[in-house]
Order: sequence, then C-alpha cells, then structure tokens
Amino acid sequence: MKKYRNLKHKITFYVMSASIIITLLITKIMYGGSVRSTDATVLDNMQITARISAQNISSNLHLLTERMYNFSTEPVFIDESVSPGKKQERIDTIKLQIEFVWLSAYDISGHKLYGDASAPDSVSDTKYFPLMEQTQNLTVGEPYYDNGILQLCVGAPLKNGEEVAGYLIGSYKYDLLNDVLSPLVLGDTGSACIINADGDIIGDRNLQNIIDRKNIYDLYPSAENTENFQKVTSFQTGAMQMQLGSELGRRIYYTGYSPIPGTNWALFLYVPRIEFMNTNYISAGLSGLLALLALLAAAAVIVPVSQRITRPLASATSRLQALSDGNLSEEVVLFKTNDETAVLTDALAKTIGSLKHYIQDIETTLSTLASGNYAIDVPDDFHGDFASIRTSLCNITDALNKTMMKMGLSSVKVSDCAKELLDGSREQMQVLHAMEDNMAAITSSIEKNKKNVLQIEDCAEMASQKTTLGGEYMQNMLDSMSQIHESVKEISSISLMIDNISRQTNLLSLNASVEAARAGEAGRGFAVVAEEIGQLSNQTAEALHKTGDLISHASQTIDAGLETAGQTAKTFQEIAGLTLQYRDISSRLADTVKEQTDAVASANGRLATLQDIAGRNDEMSAASLAQAEDLRNYVSQVKIKR
Repeated sequence: MKKYRNLKHKITFYVMSASIIITLLITKIMYGGSVRSTDATVLDNMQITARISAQNISSNLHLLTERMYNFSTEPVFIDESVSPGKKQERIDTIKLQIEFVWLSAYDISGHKLYGDASAPDSVSDTKYFPLMEQTQNLTVGEPYYDNGILQLCVGAPLKNGEEVAGYLIGSYKYDLLNDVLSPLVLGDTGSACIINADGDIIGDRNLQNIIDRKNIYDLYPSAENTENFQKVTSFQTGAMQMQLGSELGRRIYYTGYSPIPGTNWALFLYVPRIEFMNTNYISAGLSGLLALLALLAAAAVIVPVSQRITRPLASATSRLQALSDGNLSEEVVLFKTNDETAVLTDALAKTIGSLKHYIQDIETTLSTLASGNYAIDVPDDFHGDFASIRTSLCNITDALNKTMMKMGLSSVKVSDCAKELLDGSREQMQVLHAMEDNMAAITSSIEKNKKNVLQIEDCAEMASQKTTLGGEYMQNMLDSMSQIHESVKEISSISLMIDNISRQTNLLSLNASVEAARAGEAGRGFAVVAEEIGQLSNQTAEALHKTGDLISHASQTIDAGLETAGQTAKTFQEIAGLTLQYRDISSRLADTVKEQTDAVASANGRLATLQDIAGRNDEMSAASLAQAEDLRNYVSQVKIKR
C-alpha cells in the first residue's frame, strides 16, 4: 500500500514554512529599511558636518588673515620714512606676541626686504605669491614641509594708498590648522582631510600624507572614485558612499565634502560604513531571535490547531479506506465542528448508508432470482447515478423471464416430439414383429414347397391356394414395409426438428450463461442450470446424430427390403400365373424354391437389423422424452411474470 504523508505534518510544514518565509522577508525588509535609514541619516549628517567644519576652518583661517591684515596696515610698515631697523623691531615684537615660524616683508617681486633670518629670501616661486600678486589681497598658502616643520603661510599686501609697496608674509605652524581637524570625531576610525583643486592632500591627521604630498586620486584609484573626487575638487557640497582602501581591503565609507570658503580647498570627511552598521546587525540579530521565538509560539499554536483540523479528515480517510476494502458495517464518526469537516463526515455517513441500502436491495433481488423467483419487482429507491443499477436489474429480470418462457414453450415442444418419436418407434417394432411372423410363415411355406416339389401335381391346387395366400402375405408385407419407410421418414424429420431444438436450447444456454456472468456472484446458481441445459442439449444433439445415422441405415435396409418384397410379390404372381404349368416346370421349381430360400434368409437378416435399429430408436426416444420432461419440470418450477 502506498504510504502517504500525514496531513497534519503537511499543514504544519506549509504553515511554518510560510511563517518562516514571511518572517525572513519582514526581517529582511526591516533590516534593509534600517540600513537605508542609517545610510540616509549618516550621509545627511556627513554633509552637514562637512559644511560646518569647512566654515570653522574658514573662520580659523580668517582669524589668521585678519591678524596679518591688521599687521600689514600698521604705519610702520607702510611709511617709507620709517627705517628698516624700526620695521625689524616691530616684526620681532609681533613674533613675541604671535607664534610665527617666521615673519618677513617682501618687495613686489618676492624678494625679502627684512624679517626673520629663517624666512626664505624669495617667495616668488611659491604657489600663493602669484595669486597674491593677481588679487592684491590677503592670501593663504598651502601647508608645506620645510626645516622639519609643517608650515602655513599667510600673506597680505602692504599698500600705500592704492599702490602696493610690498607684502607682509608670515608662516604659522600647521598645528593651528590641525587643531581644527582633530576635533572632527567621526566614528572610531573616521578621519578628515583637506585637498586642493588638484587632489593633493594639504591637510590631514596623518601628517605624513601632507609631507609626501599624497594625491587623493592616487590613493584610491578607480573610475568611480575618480568621478566622485571630481565633485570634491570642483568645490561642490554633498555626501556619498565610496569604496576606499587597497585592492585587498576595500570597504564602503560614508563620505562628506564641502568647499572651504575663502580658499581653493575642499574638506573631505570619511568614515567606515560598518561602524554605523553594528546597531543594525544587533537589531537584525534581535529581530531574528524574536522571529524564532514567534515561530516557536506559532508552532505551539499551529500543531494543536492542525490536529483539530486533520483529526476529522484522518477519521474520514480511514473510513474511506475501509470502504474501498468493502467494509460497509463500520460506523462513521461524526464531528460537530460546524465547518467543512462536519459536512464531510455527515456526507460520508449518508453515502455509506445509501451504498449499504443499495447493496442490500441488489443482494435481495439476486437472491430471489437465484431461488427461482423471476417475478420479483426491483425496489425503486435508487437515486442519481445509482438509478442505472435498478434499470440493469430490471433488464436482467425481464430477460430471464423471457428466456424462461421461451424455454418452457420449447420444453413442451421437445416433450411432444419425444412422445411422438417414442410412439412411432414402438409402432415400428410392432410392424417388424409382424414382418418377422410373415417371414417365418414364408420360410415354412418354402420348406413345404421344397418337400412337396415332387408332389406338385397332386398339390397344385394346394400350391395355388398357398401361392395366393403368399401373394397376400407379401402384399401385406409390402404395405407394412411402406409404412415403416414412411415412419422412418417421419422419424428423420422429427430428428431434424429435435436437432434444431437442441441447437436453440444450446444457444439459449449460452445466452443464459452470459447473463449469469453479468449478474456476478448472484447469478452463479443460474449459470449451473444453464450449463446443465447446455450439456443436455449437447447430449441430445449427439443422440440425434446417432439416431440419424441409424435411421439412414434403416431407410436403406427398408428400401432394399421393399425391393426384395417387390420381387417376391412378382414371383408369387408368376407362381399364381404358372400354377397350371407346375408340372412342366417342376425341375425349375426346385431352383426357384432354392432362390426363394436364399432371398428369405437375406430378408430375415435385414429384418433382424431393422429390429435392432428400432430397439435403439425406442431407447433413445425414451431417453429424449425423459430429458424433455426434466427440462419441462425445471421450467415449471421457476416463477415468472405473466
């Protein structure tokens, strides 16, 4: 038997699977939403932080430039009447007030006029000097490394009226700028840097990057990064995610960038994205744990619920399996669940009750038919598609009634024919006995003729009388043999009729066997009767075949007897005509007597054969009559509709 999966397990499996999938989808959606929310929040904060930090740097730079502007506007540096010594003294005083690396004055060509000895003699080759010449305004130079110190130069024009007489340039330590970058705490490992328009790092917590003049494009090379860094160096404000790091250790970073007002620099902030994802990971883990607890709780609810759902279905399935095995006696367990399972079990109980009732009606009908009562009326309480069963039962009973009626009529005809055959056979025996007596008389006459042949003359009158008497006997014998011949013809005709009846009976038996097979187990009794009828029909056909052979042989013998009797009668006629000539033909009379003796002996032999044939015909006629009476009695015992 094929093994099926338990429906409770199926329900539990599918519900739990759906719950797990839904939980995973919800968790994924929540995690994805949290990640996207974190990305958006951090990027917004990065942009704001970059803008505010850039403004702070700009403010600090503004303080430096404002100091330099205040110094550059002092009369001591503008008045040409002040001696260089006085100017140098003022520079020394300023250095005592402000922590400069060096402070010097330069002419309009960039050569030092006076100032610290550590100051470069010329600044014409720096990047900020041409800009200062062009703008005739305060200029901040890019940080650079010199004499083991990172420095930041700020220059201001020395104007006498509208005319620029020179430039006052001071170099601050880079620490002043680094003090602004250091407070930018971005995560645990985040950082910030300042880059110029070419992508060179001019401000960084990692001072080595400034000393080595690292280029941001070279540090993180990729087509996507190049495109993103171009936004930074084009002095846009924004935030984005970027993949930074080496080829073997690239990670996604949150980045923010903003131009530093008053400069050609941009502030670039970056922090690893993973540092802000830990909360999401913990949240996802907690969500998974809660989902697992929810699934366990759901399983604790689903298993009993599925059991309550599947228990009626399992009971109905078990009852259906028992029904498929032919069990109609077991009661169906009804469940008052007020749902489809209650409808199912109630419908199953009604269906089994209907089947039991239908089978009982069929069993009753077939049992009645098997007992020989074909007049039964099939109950009419078959409904729906089961109505065809009642139609089939009605057709069977009608066919059996018609068949038995035909068998009754046929049995009567067979019985009558058998009686006629028996009567004819007995009449044939009587005729043959008479012929035997006649043949004995003829034999006695011939013997007397033989003994008295020498006394023909004396006994001519007696011979004439005997001859006349023999002629009458022969005529009687001819009449009897003609009657026997006609009787044999009638017997042959009756045999043919019985053979046809036997064939019809055999065909009827086959039809009855077919109908009994269709009736199944209930038609087995009728099948036995049909088989007996078929065997009886075959025996009758075999007996008729033998009878036909015997009748044919008897007919031939009778024909020969008729021919011989005719010859004998002719001889007796000749004897009657030649009685007066007996004296003249006495010598030939002995030969004639001898011939008569031989002919009579032959006739006696044929007569014995006819008697044997007639005896067998009588026996077979009696057997056929007995079988026909048995069939008639059986048919008369069957109750049929009229």
